[in-house]
Amino acid sequence: MIDGINVTVNLDREVVPDKDGQPDWRALGALLKKAKGQYPDMDDVQIASEDSVLFDRLTGVMDTTIAAAFPSVSVVPSGESGL
Repeated sequence: MIDGINVTVNLDREVVPDKDGQPDWRALGALLKKAKGQYPDMDDVQIASEDSVLFDRLTGVMDTTIAAAFPSVSVVPSGESGL
C-alpha cells in the first residue's frame, strides 16, 4: 500500500506519494493544475475521503484543490464516489 493521495481525472488515476511521511502538496498542486489545463471549463471536484483521514490532511487537499482553480469542492465518503 502506498501512502499518498489518489487523484482520478475521468478514468485516469494517479497517486501522489507522501514525501517524508507528509503529503506532497506541491506535487498535488501541479497535478491538479495539469488537470485544469486539460479541462479548463471544469470547476467542480469531489474529494472522496475515508473516516480515518486526518482533518489537517483533508483540509490541505481542499485548500490545494481550490488554489488549483477548482472553486467548487465537495467531500463525499469514499464508498459513495464510485471509484
